[in-house]
Amino acid sequence: MFKFFALAALCVVVSCSPVACFSQEEEGNEEGNVEYSYGSVVDIKGDANQIVIKEYNLDNDAEEDVTYSVSADATCENVDSWKNIKKGAYVDIEYNVNADGGKIITYIGVYEPEEEETATESEADSVE
Repeated sequence: MFKFFALAALCVVVSCSPVACFSQEEEGNEEGNVEYSYGSVVDIKGDANQIVIKEYNLDNDAEEDVTYSVSADATCENVDSWKNIKKGAYVDIEYNVNADGGKIITYIGVYEPEEEETATESEADSVE
């Protein structure tokens, strides 16, 4: 009889374990979680420490201008300061969303289109 109860208890524990593991809710975007985006620079607002990036919004299926604040200690790649980024430059960014919903950039990578890529695209267009 004891073996029966032990076996039943073991079955209950084993069958409930995966439920407990898979029933955890996904964590929402809490402050400190890093998010990523990319697009082309539309405007630099140096006095307000803001940059406006044209990026594609999957939810709306359209391009949108999104304004980000830039952290004072933001890391820049391929440019000495984020204020020196040219309009039209392509950027990759990492940012955090604060409690108020503001997007604060912590990393900016700047990438100018290479001439070879532009020439190759032009040649492909002329062939068609």
